[in-house]
Amino acid sequence: MQVSDSKLPFRVLGVGMGRESISASKLKGETGLCAEIVNFLKVSSIEGKLKAGWFHVANECDHSSKTNMHYMLAKRKAMGVISGVPDFVFFWKGGNGFMEVKYKDGRLSEKQKDFYYYWLLPYEQRFSVVRSLGNVKEVLEEWGVLY
Repeated sequence: MQVSDSKLPFRVLGVGMGRESISASKLKGETGLCAEIVNFLKVSSIEGKLKAGWFHVANECDHSSKTNMHYMLAKRKAMGVISGVPDFVFFWKGGNGFMEVKYKDGRLSEKQKDFYYYWLLPYEQRFSVVRSLGNVKEVLEEWGVLY
């Protein structure tokens, strides 16, 4: 399928479409770092510097409402949500890679380790733990998708 719509990247990435957005500077910790990474990935995608598709896996769950928490967790599990999936998935012609974002000295959880050893390592998938935007850039360059 060939598409020559100049607005397509903006629609796919939700840029300039009147959608509400939270400034990365207002978010703290790992969430803030993820927002900073997403902003970089959007700009790099639109400018053609990133030669890969990507998305963030929304695997987090809001535990603030105990009433619906058990239902939501059960529903997510029934729908195929798997614990431990890395934060970002990248795909390009002939390859793919996974990134887990950790803030400062954060460590992989047991479920994240299990996911890596069960799904990624046996299939020789690219995987990296990143702790900064600079680290993300280095990994993408190493994977050969950031120019």
